[in-house]
Amino acid sequence: MALHNHEPRVAGTVMDPHDLGWRLRVLRTRRNLTLGELSSRAGLDISYLSRLERDALQNARAKPGTIDRVLRALEATNEEIDAIYHHERPALTRTEVRQEVKALRSIELTSEPTVLRDERWFVWYYNRAARAALGLRSDEYARCIGVHMLHEVMDPGTPRYYRVPDNTREEFFSLRAKMFQISFAHEEFDAWYRAVVERI
Repeated sequence: MALHNHEPRVAGTVMDPHDLGWRLRVLRTRRNLTLGELSSRAGLDISYLSRLERDALQNARAKPGTIDRVLRALEATNEEIDAIYHHERPALTRTEVRQEVKALRSIELTSEPTVLRDERWFVWYYNRAARAALGLRSDEYARCIGVHMLHEVMDPGTPRYYRVPDNTREEFFSLRAKMFQISFAHEEFDAWYRAVVERI
């Protein structure tokens, strides 16, 4: 399963992923279109599109109607359109994570295995039953905290890696990767998403 990993560089520097132009350029290059081809499809001047992609429109912002015109010309999917306009939310702070884990301490001794993952699929807590079910020693458990659900399947440095049989690893990872792509399609330009994908 291929996950998108886009890090366009201009003049040796990484472009700001929050820039609308950077995101539009990613979509255009994903479709193997030149600026000239996009210009013809969208009915917009090539120099305007070039400035738009570089976020170099002087004293102006692109009108929503113009952005929609470009997106139609790119035949952008609903998920890509959502990703274009998405604003990244900050991750949970360590304090917020600790508060969530503290709230779960009441079920530490229950027989039901319980795992706390944040909304981006990073794991922050396994109760005693979950640690026992996975056969995690205390040193291994410490190395599981803060690990992303995709990385634990494909990174031999994580203890959970060895709980997945080698003969099923590729299929298991592929299913998780597909779920990840579908669940977070609208966040594909976010820094956290790109950091997860870069490690794969």
